[in-house]
Amino acid sequence: MGVRQAVNDALDRFIDAKERGPYGACLSDPLRVLRDFLGARGKRVRPLYMCTGWYAVSGAPLTAAVLQDAAGTELFHTFALLHDDVIDRSEARHDRPTAHRQFAASGARREGSRSR
Repeated sequence: MGVRQAVNDALDRFIDAKERGPYGACLSDPLRVLRDFLGARGKRVRPLYMCTGWYAVSGAPLTAAVLQDAAGTELFHTFALLHDDVIDRSEARHDRPTAHRQFAASGARREGSRSR
């Protein structure tokens, strides 16, 4: 299995665990938006650099821990992009609504359903 697929699998497991956790019901909207954002399946360059660096320094095969750390790096970068979109008041990223716009839309739908 390649690095990109291993990172995607680790990210999916992370979100799945949060959905099954004690706060899963409260996190359903944020996790849906996060899954959608990550589902764009970017190039995963940062995890690839991290894994390449690991191999260059250690000469050892990648371990599950290294791949999980690489997925964490990708998740951290994702959160930085989400924050950047808020700061820049961006409407779209790669021709898709930004996460904060998706939240605003889902909140408006909920408010509309409460007022009926």
